[in-house]
Amino acid sequence: MRQSTLKLGAFIIIGLCVSGCASNRRDGPPELPPERKQALYDRLVTQWDYNQDDTITCADVTTVRTRLFDTLDTNKDGFLYPAEYRFAQFDDKSFLFFPFAKVDSDESSSISFTEFKDIPHSEFGGYDSNRDCIVTIDEAAAALRRFSQRPSRDKQADRKDVEVLDLPDY
Repeated sequence: MRQSTLKLGAFIIIGLCVSGCASNRRDGPPELPPERKQALYDRLVTQWDYNQDDTITCADVTTVRTRLFDTLDTNKDGFLYPAEYRFAQFDDKSFLFFPFAKVDSDESSSISFTEFKDIPHSEFGGYDSNRDCIVTIDEAAAALRRFSQRPSRDKQADRKDVEVLDLPDY
């Protein structure tokens, strides 16, 4: 009887320890303090504020797209053709997901600036969670938390449903 009581007591203590440890788990990294949020936001503003208004907005994306369009338009006729458009993906990864035929919405065999700038910017969209064209400090902090929660390459390799390929060194 005494031995079964000891076993029961040990079982209860171990159960409490395990449940106590499990309840302390967090979903992702802890909330950032306000001064850290501000520092990260300031760094994003430095990276994204192309029109120098101290905010991150869709106008900054348009400014960047205007510069890229002008650079890609080698013959300066105001339109991009397949040979010019193919280089867009090297400056902005958003263009990887939009082949020429999809962007050329009027099927004119050329892309106007309007068609070009209407392509959603994948990175900006990751920050502007409410889609109001303004990235706030809280949206930037939340995006950085989401980005930091992405599984690492090692964790992906442990998953059975994900195949990670090693690329050869050149």
